[in-house]
Amino acid sequence: MMLGGAAVLAIKGPSLFASFTGGSAKLLPAVLAGFLGFCAVMVDPSACSISLEGSTFYQLRAMPVRTRDLLGAKLLLPVSLGVPVCAVSCLLAGAALRLGPAFALALFAAGSALICWTAVFGLIVNLHLPRLDWINETVVIKQSMARDGIDQTRARARLQSQPDNDFYRRRCDVLLENDCCLEEFQARVRAFCAKYLPADK
Repeated sequence: MMLGGAAVLAIKGPSLFASFTGGSAKLLPAVLAGFLGFCAVMVDPSACSISLEGSTFYQLRAMPVRTRDLLGAKLLLPVSLGVPVCAVSCLLAGAALRLGPAFALALFAAGSALICWTAVFGLIVNLHLPRLDWINETVVIKQSMARDGIDQTRARARLQSQPDNDFYRRRCDVLLENDCCLEEFQARVRAFCAKYLPADK
């Protein structure tokens, strides 16, 4: 979106900008900064990067990688994608509107700072509020197709007609989930057996 807007601005030139601002040059900084900021915060992969691990999050935690390196990699993706796009967009906008080097550089610095801040903020929020029990619709549909020999349309219709997992959780007296590694699940089974099954005599 950022590159597309800058490309259109470079092709149409100042006439396009004048049609939005009524020809007022005073609105130029506010309009450019607002558009750049809007594009920078629209997409933030780090905001869902922890939740996307889902039930395999335990595998990620078991990897021989430092936590800071892992989180740094999740931050690097939006920054490495966003900052170059921001730079090219500022160059195109500067050339189209004949901006001075200082203004174009300030615009790039502000956009890059906003991209970095959004990435950090999104990751912090997802670390504190992860959603690891979401249903991957694609996996469920593939499993239904392979198990029951049905096509994708029927498998999707079957999935959409069923209640979600929270519906069943609220109605369970005992809950035993396999959303963990094998060792942890075995420990859950042993605890379940010890609590609910009679001991051998």
